[in-house]
Amino acid sequence: MATQTQTSEAVDYSKLWWVTLLAGVTAAGANVLLYIIAQNIGFVGDIVPSFLAEQENIPHFAIATTASSIIFIAIGGAVMWIIDRFSDRPITTWRNVAIVALILSLGQPIFGGFTGNDLIIVEAMHIIAGIIAIAFTINMVAKDSV
Repeated sequence: MATQTQTSEAVDYSKLWWVTLLAGVTAAGANVLLYIIAQNIGFVGDIVPSFLAEQENIPHFAIATTASSIIFIAIGGAVMWIIDRFSDRPITTWRNVAIVALILSLGQPIFGGFTGNDLIIVEAMHIIAGIIAIAFTINMVAKDSV
């Protein structure tokens, strides 16, 4: 008679915060690089958030992209910490919540007034950040436990 082993999931708190920061910085770097390439080939114009538009000599989009990537991925790390407190399967639950959050985030550029090629690039940035956050967190934060 075969016995079933039930695997339990757990979050490795010693890794959670540095992996979250690493994911945020990696997503920011990838998105800034995507934007620079798209701008240099003429695919997009200068996408500048309105709150930075009046500043001089600041790489506007790089600052906004870096800050938002790190902040929102850090919020995702905090959500994982909370889910781990209340769920027997925190990694699976967090992954599902993160996928839903990524899908919902795709509405922000649409309702934020982006159009045409700018919309395509900003949507791609959301997808890149989401994939990086989900992949880093799931692969690097889950404790090995049975």
